[in-house]
Amino acid sequence: FGAHYIEGGWPGSNPKDAEFFRRAKEELPPAAWAKVAAFGSTRYKGKKVEEDAQVQMLVDSDARVVTLVGKAWDLHVDVVLETTREENVAMIRDTVKYLKDMGREVMLDAEHYFDGVKANRDYALECLGAAVDG
Repeated sequence: FGAHYIEGGWPGSNPKDAEFFRRAKEELPPAAWAKVAAFGSTRYKGKKVEEDAQVQMLVDSDARVVTLVGKAWDLHVDVVLETTREENVAMIRDTVKYLKDMGREVMLDAEHYFDGVKANRDYALECLGAAVDG
């Protein structure tokens, strides 16, 4: 097949995705299961990462790989997340660190990264740096 990773969905978002992770862990060969990625988002603003139910669903999926979507465009931080830019950076860093500490391989989907670079290059790069630091 040639795929290095298989993005299996967002555990906990619906019963079908939860079932996928349960069955994949049981039915796939270990080498394939090791490259199934759970998709989710960074912790919610103002919430401790270990108390965020959505992040816990990523851990509970038992996927060894997690792909996190994190905002990299300051416009989306301001308007969509309605939080401070500092909090968004902390959300990225905290979530990546927590999942890495739980033994997961973590990839950041820096959402709208190139729009972010165009609007505020330094901030978009700071978001990437938060993932590296996490």
